Amino acid sequence: SLEVNPYFINTGVGADLSSTYKNWMLSVGIDIVRLARTFAIIPPDTVPPLRGTFPPMFEVDADGLATGFTQGEPKSVAPPSAEEVSQIVKDIPKRIEERLEGKPTPVAKPPALKKKKKR
Repeated sequence: SLEVNPYFINTGVGADLSSTYKNWMLSVGIDIVRLARTFAIIPPDTVPPLRGTFPPMFEVDADGLATGFTQGEPKSVAPPSAEEVSQIVKDIPKRIEERLEGKPTPVAKPPALKKKKKR
């Protein structure tokens, strides 16, 4: 199979071939979160800072990993809190109206980076 995700469109094609049957799959979809970010309806995702092409491999680093896997580990960029997500959802209708009226919609900036604790 092959999957391609240009911009906010998801496309894929797959084949499952056997001597007794053939199964072909084709998919096309839209990633609504990327679409909403593209049109500044929701703020961009926070991205941890780049630590070089080859970051230290023997150092514990929780950045970029799911919170459930890294409970208690220090991160330089925290995921949005439940209150922040709730506010983003409440602001969606207002942002859509602003976009339809042609008003510039300010996009929230990611939170400031925190210093990472040395172990």
